[in-house]
Amino acid sequence: MARRETEASRAAAELEAHDNLDIGLSEELFEAGCPLCRHRIAGGKRFLRSLVYEGVNDVGFRRVLERSRGLCGRHTVGLFEADRDEMGGSLGAAILLESVLRHRLEELAGVSAEPDRARSRRLDHAAVAPDCPACAAEDDEVKHAVERLLLRLDNERWREALAAAELCLADIVLLARAASAGETRIASVRPVLDRQLARLAELRASLEAFAHNSTYDRRHRLAREHHVSAARATEVLGGREGWQWRHGGAGSRHGEAGE
Repeated sequence: MARRETEASRAAAELEAHDNLDIGLSEELFEAGCPLCRHRIAGGKRFLRSLVYEGVNDVGFRRVLERSRGLCGRHTVGLFEADRDEMGGSLGAAILLESVLRHRLEELAGVSAEPDRARSRRLDHAAVAPDCPACAAEDDEVKHAVERLLLRLDNERWREALAAAELCLADIVLLARAASAGETRIASVRPVLDRQLARLAELRASLEAFAHNSTYDRRHRLAREHHVSAARATEVLGGREGWQWRHGGAGSRHGEAGE
């Protein structure tokens, strides 16, 4: 692992970087898995750490959190983990989550005694997922990252690094949509998209070969890439959850995935 990190650092150092965002992206391009998923998750963790440090005492932000009706499930867990990891406890998470829970309970207060139509409207509202501010922070992080990568595609080394990165399918589409605003941008990103789609076509072929050759009389035809194809496809199609599953540290099932 240390050797891979050293090789990634050396490769990243060869990319011309103008600021901290460039430096971060250059390193992420050479790490395992989708670099934009990694960037997205890192941005969410930074946001949650800022909540632990600042949001607890910021009444205005707590009102924003209440109006958003809290965090999504993934970031609710992440808030608790950030508080534990950064502060060694859970007091900050308790204060923030109490505010959210109080607001959510107000949505349901007396609902069982209301007329059918009014009860149905209130329950429909209560069932809507929170407008998670941590998810919004992640989306903003990735939007800026994609825009920066598109600006760097006039540099051959940046272009080659992005083409060789293990982008998930959702982020390939995100990159293509961001580039589609103009002919110049789509022309610069086309070689990257072609390489990325060719990689996914090879993965699809490996999945097909894995299924076809898994019978008793054909197992001798299976290669290592066939055995790990389902895990790779899970990451490609699973986006940030797929990245977390394979590369996310203590909760990762990377070893169980065949690599």
